[in-house]
Parts: sequence; structure tokens; C-alpha cells
Amino acid sequence: MLDALEGLDEESSAAEAVAKLEGRVSPALLTLAEGLMVQANGLASLTAAVEGLGGFDAQYAQIERVSAHHGDNWEVLLHGHLKADRPVMFDLTDVIELKATSEDSSVLDALAHAKAHRAMVRDFIPDRDTDGRRVDVSFATQNWQKAIRDRRRPGHFVRRHFEAMVFYYLADELRTGDVAVIGSEEYADWSEQLLPWEQVEAKLPEYLAEVGLAASGEQVPFDGRALVAQLRGRLSAAAAAADGEYPDNYELFIDPDSGVPKLKARRAEKPRRSALVLEQAIKERMPERTLLGIVARTAYWIEWWNRFGPASGNDPKLKDPFGRYVITTFVKGTNMTFAEAARHIAGVSGHELSVAARRHVTTAKLNEAIGDVVDRHAQLDLSRAWGNGTTAAADGTHMDTYLDNLLAETSVGWCRARRRRRRT
Repeated sequence: MLDALEGLDEESSAAEAVAKLEGRVSPALLTLAEGLMVQANGLASLTAAVEGLGGFDAQYAQIERVSAHHGDNWEVLLHGHLKADRPVMFDLTDVIELKATSEDSSVLDALAHAKAHRAMVRDFIPDRDTDGRRVDVSFATQNWQKAIRDRRRPGHFVRRHFEAMVFYYLADELRTGDVAVIGSEEYADWSEQLLPWEQVEAKLPEYLAEVGLAASGEQVPFDGRALVAQLRGRLSAAAAAADGEYPDNYELFIDPDSGVPKLKARRAEKPRRSALVLEQAIKERMPERTLLGIVARTAYWIEWWNRFGPASGNDPKLKDPFGRYVITTFVKGTNMTFAEAARHIAGVSGHELSVAARRHVTTAKLNEAIGDVVDRHAQLDLSRAWGNGTTAAADGTHMDTYLDNLLAETSVGWCRARRRRRRT
């Protein structure tokens, strides 16, 4: 429409516009009107959303408050996110019993102070407890120290920021194990799980030899000071070696201004010709198999599918029990839904697979089928590659360890865990 009306101005008459459009008035106006309606509806939706949040004035005020706190000072905004869950968090601390796992109980003391003033609705609470002692908040960062104080009200905490700070650090203490929940398993007191020193002393020589801190078979009484001196010596030697190798280490760069070390992206080396030949030979001897095909082959060889069937113990009244049980095992093992499987696998319906899973497979029958697979796998030469067959290798196995545990290690390779199968 703009192209058709080119050359006209605001003072042009309607007749001049009609003459330029050459009978295309209705389509052009409808297109323009539709665009204006879409634009108007979009603006109306945005306006309604802003009005639902308190209007433009309230939003502008909130933006100004946020803009006033730069330098990653998010602490002053946390209380708004915790406001809806505040009663639940206080009630939860009344139900569970918390315990500090070290001599530092400042977070729990601050929590007790917040609980003592939980019923108050005023913005400020005193910064001293009922005994007149100042509440210790030295565990908090400098940003939190600023957030919980108001220069106009010395001797008081800003209640909402103080509560947000307490719950933030309580969650962090629970995560790191500095605060424990009595009777809990995941948040238990780690100090109570430590071995007695008599047992530790008996295992210590073997452990020190395993980690390379002592010679194998050395029977020297444990000396904590000597061990610390040995570790410091190793650290100093490692630091000196790193300093000496730095000029030749092109992958490591230390910023001279900030002192922050950075590692450059390492380019992968091209595989050697012998590696490519080996890869090709392996592919020729080990052709690709589909996962469903592997399940079907093991079912045919081992006949673990015979473990499944109706609860009555009679033969399954299915047209093809072998295929039905194999597909059901594949679907459940890959975490697919029966409806998804029916859309991608011809010849079965979601209802048929659901009936097989609910009425023909139980935990006991599944354990018997797993036992058949394990027993047959134990007969393979591969199971003897790492010993007597009781050792299993699993890629990506997660082992629970405490955060920042000096004894915890992460391996980029295979994680091997010893497991023994229980026979029933």
C-alpha cells in the first residue's frame, strides 16, 4: 500500500489516493488494518502484564532499585524470592534437629535469633540476643554485611535481609556438611562416621604406602608433624617444578596484571596411521548392532524371556510371547512410553505392551531373568579379564562423596566398583 501511494502527502484528497490505488483499495486497507490490529493487541498484552505487576511506576521503581546495586550484589534481591516459602522454612527448622559438626555454630545461633523474632512484622530487629550478646555474623560476605545493616538504624538488622542471609548460609552449611540433621542419612554428621583411631592406626601404614607417602612394609610410628612436613616439602617441590617449566609451557598463560592463570585450548593431535588401521580392523570384526537386536539375540540364546508370564503360572496366551517380551524389555529399559513405542515399532500397540509389563513381569521374575544373564555372562572369557568375575566395570558410575573431600578423586576413564551378586 505504501508503494502504491508513493508521492502523496497528508494534504492529498481521497480521490487522488483512490486513483493511485487503481481499484485495490479494499485489499490494501484490509492488510494495513490487520497489521494495526496485531500491533495494538501486542501492546495491549504488554500493558496488561505490566499493570498486573503493579503498573509502570512500580516497575520503574523496582528497576531503579536493582540498578542501584551493581557489582554482582544480588543479596538484596534474595528476600523477594524467599518470601513465599518463608513460613515453610521456619516450620521445617522447628521439626528437624540441627547440629553443628564443628566448633563454629554461628549460623545456627543466627537462625535461633531469626526464629526468636519470626512473629514480628517490623522491618528492623535488634542485633543482640536475649542475653545482650551481639549476634555473630562474621560468616557472611561483605555484601551480606551491607545488606543486613541500615546506617539510619544502628544496633539493628534489616529483618527480611537477615532472614534471607540465614537461610542461604544454612542451605550452604547443610550442603558442605558443616551443619547436620539428626536422624538424617544424606545430611548426617560426618564426624560420627569416622573410624576410631585404633582402627585407623592399624590401617594407616598400608594407606600411606598406597598413596606413596611411605615405603611398603615400613613399620614407623605415625608422626603427624613429620607427615605435614613431608607434604609441605612435596608441595614446595611441585611448585618449584611448575615455576621452572612455565616458560616452556605454551598452554599455560598467567596474566601479569591480575595473576589469573589461564589454559589455552588444546588442539587434538591427528591419529596415527596405525591407530586408523586398528580401528578399521576392530570395526570389521565387531559390526554394529542395534540395541533391540542385541536384546533379541540374548533372549534367543539365554531364553531369559521364559521367566516372564501370567501370575497363574500358565503359558502366556500371547500370539508371539518371545517378541512381545523382548519389545517390552527394550521399551522399559530405554525409558520409552508404550505410546511412543507403538508409533515407531510396527505390529504392536501401546495397550499390548502395557499388559505385558503390568501382568506378566514382576520384580521377582525380573530378578530371575537378570540372574540368567549374569550366570551366562560369568561363563565368558571377558568376565575373567579383571580377576575372578566379581569385578564389574561401569562407565560414568557416580560415587557419593562429601564436597571438597581431599580423598575424593574423579577419573576420566572407567570407574570400577566391586559388587557381589546375592543369590536368592
